[in-house]
Amino acid sequence: MKAIIMAGGEGTRLRPITSVMPKPAVPVCDKPAIIHIIQLLEKHGINNIAVTLKYLPLEIKKLVEAAIVNGMIKADVCFCTETVPLGTAGSVKNCIKECYGGSREDYLIISGDAITDINLSDMMNFHKEKSKLVTIAVKEVDEPTEFGVVLTNSKNMVTGFIEKPTESESVSNLANTGIYIVTPDLMDLCPDERACDFAKDIFSKIQDLSHNVAAYTTDSFWCDIGNIDSYKKVNIELALKNIQITGNDSFIGNNCEISNEAQITNSVICHGCTIESGSIIENSVVMCNSKIGKNCRVSDSVICRN
Repeated sequence: MKAIIMAGGEGTRLRPITSVMPKPAVPVCDKPAIIHIIQLLEKHGINNIAVTLKYLPLEIKKLVEAAIVNGMIKADVCFCTETVPLGTAGSVKNCIKECYGGSREDYLIISGDAITDINLSDMMNFHKEKSKLVTIAVKEVDEPTEFGVVLTNSKNMVTGFIEKPTESESVSNLANTGIYIVTPDLMDLCPDERACDFAKDIFSKIQDLSHNVAAYTTDSFWCDIGNIDSYKKVNIELALKNIQITGNDSFIGNNCEISNEAQITNSVICHGCTIESGSIIENSVVMCNSKIGKNCRVSDSVICRN
């Protein structure tokens, strides 16, 4: 199966970080988000990947090409740049045309701002067994009001959608992760070269949802980086995974100069950083090539690069 990464969004809720870099380029534990995604796809045998671009496209191209050159990824990656906004489904349809010659096959679609270790192999098997118009990956969340939620039945079929429900509307806590496996028949519902969104425009056109849309439920790690709080959260949660593996107190990138008299707790320090004596860093992310001088305290914060 081939994959398409949707990486054209401006990431306005993540500003000021995304004022100077596109959201898929934002570092998560010192690695661009899109590289995490490509490596996940490769892990599950998906090596033919297309990327939809719009906002700061050259930045994403450069970092993916650099990752290929230095051996971080080995996939065959092509890029499709929108000249006008096409929405999630519109950009995917355009990408299928531009990168894959309009090939009528199933594609795995994943958002460029999601950090996850979802079992894509299992999801692809589930999709094959169900053989429906589309399979949507869903995950239980604690705060359904922050997400588009999915209603399902006992047969793992979708019965409805609610976009960011109020507390009184929260009859489901299954979030739409933005990870789909789509079929040609589903993509036929999207008009050519026009703005079209999966959640708002395509899924709403499907007659008899419970016979056409399958819900693959995952309990794997999944977090988008839609805003500053979620960005900090996903970094620190991945850092905690690193702690379990290495025994370190925090994630520390390469070529950092950190004083023995500095205290770093539950944080992510990206490559090339300097942290001088007496400084305390806690529950924070410090991006690459930044300097924290003597006797500073950084708490619950994100320090941008340089």
